[in-house]
Amino acid sequence: PDHRIVAFAFDLHESDLALQPAFPILTKELTSWLLPGMSRGLVARPGATIDVPIPPESDAVWVETPSGQMTQVAPPFPAQPFTVKEVGPYRVVHETPEGEKVGYFIANLFDPVESAIAPSELPSLESRQSPETGSDRVPWELATLLALAVLVILGAEWYVYSRGY
Repeated sequence: PDHRIVAFAFDLHESDLALQPAFPILTKELTSWLLPGMSRGLVARPGATIDVPIPPESDAVWVETPSGQMTQVAPPFPAQPFTVKEVGPYRVVHETPEGEKVGYFIANLFDPVESAIAPSELPSLESRQSPETGSDRVPWELATLLALAVLVILGAEWYVYSRGY
């Protein structure tokens, strides 16, 4: 009763679900439903120092690293900043008079903005950078020169072939 389960009514190995464009969205939604605390938690980069959010009723706070090492960040209060050293999910255990409460945060190498799949607003025209106005030169496209060179080589090959050499 305390666990969330996802069951597919077909064999995943016999389907092309992983090749569908909606697969990343399905995976994100399933992850946020199966692990509700993980999707809303903090995201940090390795080497960053973060302040672990602590509810006021906490007596002690521990952070468990992805490798299983436990580090006490409080007491003394206010909590000491925690330095993230490993990539992966971190578990934050709050000891309260009612029992333990668990929170999570993720240490990720990627920028959260890079992983955002929600549509975003385009920058306004005023915020876009304009090219330098001091230069009158027009840059040459390398692709045009390469296409011209390929065309000359093909023409030479055709000429040699048509002569029978």
